[in-house]
Amino acid sequence: MMEREVLSYKAPLYGRRSGQILIEPLNFRQSWQFFKEKSFEEFLSYFTLTGGMPAYLLEINPKNSVEDNLKTKILDKKEFLHNEVEFILREELREPRTYLSVLKAISWGKTRASEIINETGLEKNVLFKYLGVLEDLKLITREVPVTEENKLKSKRGIYKISDNFIKIWFQYVYPYKSNLEIGEYSDVMHKFRTGFSILLGHTYEQICSEILKENQKNIFSFEKIGRWWDNNNEIDFIGINSENKQIIFCECKWSNKNIGTNILNDLIEKSKKVDWNNGKRKEKFALFGKSGYTEELMKVARERGDVFLFLKDKLIHSTDA
Repeated sequence: MMEREVLSYKAPLYGRRSGQILIEPLNFRQSWQFFKEKSFEEFLSYFTLTGGMPAYLLEINPKNSVEDNLKTKILDKKEFLHNEVEFILREELREPRTYLSVLKAISWGKTRASEIINETGLEKNVLFKYLGVLEDLKLITREVPVTEENKLKSKRGIYKISDNFIKIWFQYVYPYKSNLEIGEYSDVMHKFRTGFSILLGHTYEQICSEILKENQKNIFSFEKIGRWWDNNNEIDFIGINSENKQIIFCECKWSNKNIGTNILNDLIEKSKKVDWNNGKRKEKFALFGKSGYTEELMKVARERGDVFLFLKDKLIHSTDA
């Protein structure tokens, strides 16, 4: 609304502003300030539920579990979060139903343009118009492998939902609208109890890139950080410094099991598939875990000297182990 009515070329105030700033959602650390008493693991669940929107964070009751907050603050049809996504689309867009179908397709795993076309039935040129608007609204983002030179021309682009709350809404509200209307929660709560851990893992992966940035002084400065994939392999994210030809390959595991050498070995093997300054680059590796590491892996990390281990959000220096 601000861009259309105030900043656009046809707006009456066009050219008269003295400055502008786009207020974006808070990151994980900033959001954590709302719930300082919570541990990293506890707040990860709340952040997965709400993302970094202050209005959504303020709706959460920290005295209640994530499950209770989902039920009382999101699933309840009387609460404002229950219809928040539809409200946003109606307020901002002329064709909310079409945009809703595009967001639903992406939320349910249709991340490539061809998959979204098949799911929505939209023509290719029409779809890209809708995708562009959703990108402008910061509701989705187009992601390409971090080593791609030209993001706009890359044929490997995929679309992802930018906002955690929108992901939650499409998982636990949209498919169960008719049930929730009559106060029937059993199906959605079963899905939550069996599938929320997967969403936690995705959120942790998202946060790990933030944690990596915080530790640049211990590793090296990053020009960019992002995911990487080809037809057969995928790396959670990679940090790059083109000037010094430095690269770090990272894997995240939100699991109750200790991480062993097999995970590091798999990461090293996948790193060989990454075509970036081959033969000239200086490589490092990082693992992020929830529970810890086996003694064998800790020993390997000490011996190699190029492996960084993180426990939740803390860096474990291999020389300290």
